[in-house]
Amino acid sequence: MSIFSNQESDRKSIEQALEIIKADYEQQKQEIAQRDQEIVRLKERIAQLEAQSQGEQSQETPTPQCECEQEPKPSIVPDAQSIDYTKALEALTASIGELKAQQDELKTLIGHRDIQDENMRAMHKELERYKGDFFAKVTQPYLVALLDLHRRFFDTYSHFDQLDNTATDMTELYKNLLNEFKSAVDALSNQVYNDFGVEYFTPEENEEFNPKAHKPFNVIPATTPEQNRRIAKTYYGGFRDVDTQKIIRPARVACYKWEEPTE
Repeated sequence: MSIFSNQESDRKSIEQALEIIKADYEQQKQEIAQRDQEIVRLKERIAQLEAQSQGEQSQETPTPQCECEQEPKPSIVPDAQSIDYTKALEALTASIGELKAQQDELKTLIGHRDIQDENMRAMHKELERYKGDFFAKVTQPYLVALLDLHRRFFDTYSHFDQLDNTATDMTELYKNLLNEFKSAVDALSNQVYNDFGVEYFTPEENEEFNPKAHKPFNVIPATTPEQNRRIAKTYYGGFRDVDTQKIIRPARVACYKWEEPTE
C-alpha cells in the first residue's frame, strides 16, 4: 500500500473523529443552554421566596406607634388562642425548606456545568495533540529523505573539494563526479519508491503522446505522418503511484508534430 492510500485513510479517520467531537460539542452546548435557563429560573424563584418571606415577617411585626402623637384609644386585644401560629410557622418552615432545596439544586447544576467545561477543554487539548501527531507522522518521511539527500551531496562535495586538482586528471574527475551524482539520484529514486510507493518512469522514444503522463516541453517537426504526436525526446521523467498508476508529476518531453506540406 502506498503512502497516499495511508494518508487518505488517516484523513478519513480524522474527519470521522472531528464529526463525532463536533456532534458531542453541539449536544453539550444545548445541555449547557438548558441548564443556564434552569439556573435563571431558580434564581428568580429564590428571589420570589425571599421577597415573600420578608413580606410575611413585615406583616407579622406591626409598626409601633408613638403614644404621644395619638390620643389613647381603647384597644381590643384578641384572644391568643384565636391566632393559629402553628399553620403560619409550618408554612414558613416549608418555604425555607423549599428555598434550601432549590439552592442545593443550583449548586449541583453549577457543578455539572464546571465538569462539562473541563471535559470540553480536555477534548480540545486531545484533538490538538492528535492533529500534531498526524502531521508529524506524514511529514517525517519527507524530512528523512531530504536529510539523506543532503548528506549524500555534502559527502560528494567534501570528497572532491579535498582533491589536489593540479595532480588530478580533470577528465577522470569529471567522470567520477557524474557517477557520484548518478548514484545519489538512483538512491533517492529507490527511497521514494520504498517509502512512498512512487516510481520514476521515462517515456520511450516514438511512444504515443499522453497528455496525462507527458508534458510537452518542445515541438519537433515530424518527417512522416506516422510520427505525429509521438515522443521525440525525454528531458525529464515523471513520477506515478505504484498501486494506482496515478500520475503525480508528468514527464517533460519533446514531441513530433506533422504538418501537411504546402505546394
